[in-house]
Amino acid sequence: MQSKEQSVYLVTGASRGIGAALASALDDRGASLFLVARGAIEDRFSDAECFSADLSRRADIDAMLDAFFRFVEARAPSSVTVINNAGVLAPIAPAHRCDSGEVAASLKINLLAPILITGAFIRALIDRDMNKLVVNISSGAASSAYAGWSAYCATKAGLDHFTRCVGLEQEQERYPAKVIALAPGVVDTEMQSQIRASSEDDFPMLKKFQAYKSSGALPGPGEAAVRLLDFLDNWPLEHGGIYDVRHAGG
Repeated sequence: MQSKEQSVYLVTGASRGIGAALASALDDRGASLFLVARGAIEDRFSDAECFSADLSRRADIDAMLDAFFRFVEARAPSSVTVINNAGVLAPIAPAHRCDSGEVAASLKINLLAPILITGAFIRALIDRDMNKLVVNISSGAASSAYAGWSAYCATKAGLDHFTRCVGLEQEQERYPAKVIALAPGVVDTEMQSQIRASSEDDFPMLKKFQAYKSSGALPGPGEAAVRLLDFLDNWPLEHGGIYDVRHAGG
């Protein structure tokens, strides 16, 4: 990525966890921020628009994208980055005991929303000769199966493979957008709290994740955000690349 002085970032899930930490870190770097969340976002940034949206709703996604592209046009940046960070873990349970509404929300928020946002972003800026990047926040669950996380694992695996496909497509474009998936590793967020509050009947690996917390092995969102941004700054990114910050050292 280039200097953040003329850069615009869209960050979803920006009210807490890694999303909020990314917003703070990017603000420190001088980026213009378009921040999206279901809950309220404290507007404490130098140049930001905070947009309330439920990404399980197509109408909210459309309204958010319209506002975002107006935000971009008003700033004429040299680079635009979308970070599809919003995600939900629920339901945590064997597939036959999962709530159907939670499964549907998982598919919409974790997979459908990033697909729609990525497609609209590419379409809107397809003729622009500028730095364009989409970062789909992935997970180790995309490649490792966890009993009790069937919906979450499926959506993250789908997001990785969507990223690979779009990467192949963009290689053919005159002014391509680079689309990657990036896993931050295990981070001490509200999602981890949800995991630790589950039961072994629903999630057999519960004790392992509880041990992450008790042993002090979990980095906080601020540390994770800095690691993510440093990775984007310093790692050679390929079209459709699937990355994990924990492997950055080789």
